[in-house]
Formats: sequence, structure tokens, C-alpha cells
Amino acid sequence: MADSSGFGHNGMIGSDVVLGVPGVFGTAYSFTGGQPIVRVPTSDDLNPHSLPLTISAYLNVSATLTAGDYNVIQKGQATTTGGAYKLEVFGQTTQKFGYPDCAFNSPGGFNNRVYGPTRINDGAWHHVECHLTDTQAYVTVDGSKGPAAARVVGSIANTTDLTLGGKPNDTHFFSGRADEVSITIGGAVAVVSAPVVTAGSTDALTPISATLHGTLNPGNADTTYRFTYTPSGGATSSTQIATITAGPDSVPVQVQLSGLTPGTDYAFSLVATNVAGTGTANGAFSTPVSGTVTPGPVTSVTVVSGPTTDTPISVIVKWAAPTTGAAPTGYLVTVTDQSTGLVSAPVTVSASVLRVKVSGLVLGHSYTGQVTAFDSAGDGSTTSSTMAAVAQ
Repeated sequence: MADSSGFGHNGMIGSDVVLGVPGVFGTAYSFTGGQPIVRVPTSDDLNPHSLPLTISAYLNVSATLTAGDYNVIQKGQATTTGGAYKLEVFGQTTQKFGYPDCAFNSPGGFNNRVYGPTRINDGAWHHVECHLTDTQAYVTVDGSKGPAAARVVGSIANTTDLTLGGKPNDTHFFSGRADEVSITIGGAVAVVSAPVVTAGSTDALTPISATLHGTLNPGNADTTYRFTYTPSGGATSSTQIATITAGPDSVPVQVQLSGLTPGTDYAFSLVATNVAGTGTANGAFSTPVSGTVTPGPVTSVTVVSGPTTDTPISVIVKWAAPTTGAAPTGYLVTVTDQSTGLVSAPVTVSASVLRVKVSGLVLGHSYTGQVTAFDSAGDGSTTSSTMAAVAQ
């Protein structure tokens, strides 16, 4: 096995390891669950000591894991003088069946053991990383982070060979395929992978518009994305291409669509592409029939005291137009006496008016304001002021 990093840590491949099987980036190694395994001669620069450590591997594991655990890569064991680290996959006899697990051990009984957020024994390729930073330990699967633990492990430095496919004592053999296995000491490894996308919710629906949501993990590479949308029985349209810069974390994305057809079912897709491949996620939504969407709630409702020169006594109610739903044709305004609970007669104004004086109130009483936007389809929800004002 050749070390492509240039550090010369070449391994000795056992006869049961199958070479040249299809991988993620070309060909991969297939481990059949038996010995002998791949051995890399020990070297101190494979020991992290007290530095951060990242173990990275692309794994393809089937559902038929029967043993307790399957060791993928390991240097040392729990009882090894100087400590140890490893990446493994849990088998059927464990509580976390199918989950990747990483263990870090140092002298004195200081240990960190963490596992991934999801199972990987589904016959598909998954990018698994073990992270031991200055402050915590955790596992990621396809960019998603599992439960983290505060770092308690100390220095790890042993004289045991590094092995792929099983323990150094030729037990706990891995069964599956592995590609692009690497160890990085002193910093995180940025392995590029195809983007992982998820189609999210649809909101701000009107008969002719909608806002689509999703999440995108760029896989440590600059990634372009777009939404496509197709009406039932119609042609597919696409939004403009946007770009997410390289990074390891998932980010939310969204787009607002306009010019839709009322009362129509739509299918949509979030499509993301980088140098490693393309990720696609699908969703659906339906536009309401024209005229059935009411205005959304108004915002920023405030009440202030009216002029002292007014007769009868008054307060002034102010608000901002709705930002969601149908466009209003007018507003209905009332105020509520905080002493008696009585509600004033409603005042109706046009959509261009965003303040109104409500008169005929009781001098010295405090009043809150309520504003409802409406159109021909009906009333939207009512918004109340959070503060009261004294009528004068």
C-alpha cells in the first residue's frame, strides 16, 4: 500500500485484502473480514502526542455486521503502553449497531470514546471522520456532527504498528470497502466530497409566489446550487445559479419564486455541484387558489396619547404593513380600555393609511391598540400593541 502523502508510510497488504474494487475516487480496498490485514510499520510521526488528530476514511459497509465491532484503522489498543487511537464500526451485538465509533486512550486511564450521528451500514459510501481537537472529541458522517465530548485524553504515543482492517493482534476484522484513508496530526484534514443537500419547507405561499428552503453542505469545496421547479404537466424552470464557499458545515439556502400559477401542484429540486460531484434533494408544494389567501399580520403596532387639545379624548394607533400574505385593501383598528376591558367601535381605513386617531375615550384611562389587515378574501390575523397609552 503506497502512502500518497509523501511521508513514506507504506503498508504491507495481506492476501485476503482485495484491491481495485470500485471506490469513491477511483478504486478502493475491500476487506473480507479475515486476516491478514494491512500493516504500516510504527513511526513516531504517526503518534499525535498531545496534538489534535483527525482520522478520515470513506467507508462502504453492508447491513450484515454480526460481530461486536469492526476495526477500520488503529494504532495501539486500550492496554497498549503509550495509549491508542482507532476508528471502528459497531456490529449487531452492540447498542449502536451500524454506527461509526472512535476511541482515544492515553496512559493513566484517560479515555474519550465518541460515535457518529447516523448508521452507515446501508451499502452506500459514507465519509467518516474522527476528530480529537484541543478541547473535544467527536465523529462526523458526511459532514454531520455526532455528540461531542470534552477532551480528557492526554498524550498518545506508542510503538505499535498502524493497522487497517483489524486490530494489531489480528482480531476484530473489518468487513467492507475503504477508500482515501488518512491521518492528520496537528490540524483538520479538508477532504473534498460531493455536496450533501436536503429539501426543506415551503412558506410565504400566495397564489403566484412561494419561498423554498433547503440545507447544503459544500463538502469542503466551492459549490454552486440552484432550485428547479415544475408545475404538474408543465415545463421545468430554474432559478439563477448561486455559490456557497468551501467549508465543512451545512448552511441554509432559500429562494423566492414569483410568477407561479394559482391552484397548481409543483415539484421542486435543490441541485448542488462541486468538483467531487452533484447532490440533489426533492420536495413539493401547491399554490392556493387565487383569492383564498388573506393578508398576513401587520407589524410594529404602537399607541401614543392624542393631542391634549383634542375633544373628544383620543389616542393615536400606528403600524407597519404586512410582509406576508396577500396585499391588504384596508385596515380595521380598535383600542381596548385596560381598566374596563371595553373595546372601542372599529375604525376602517384604506391600505395607504398606516396611522389613525381613535376618539371618544375616557380621560386618563390606558388603551392598547389592535390592527387587522383585510382584503376581498377576508381578514388576516390581528396584531396588538405591547404597550398602552393614556388617553388625553
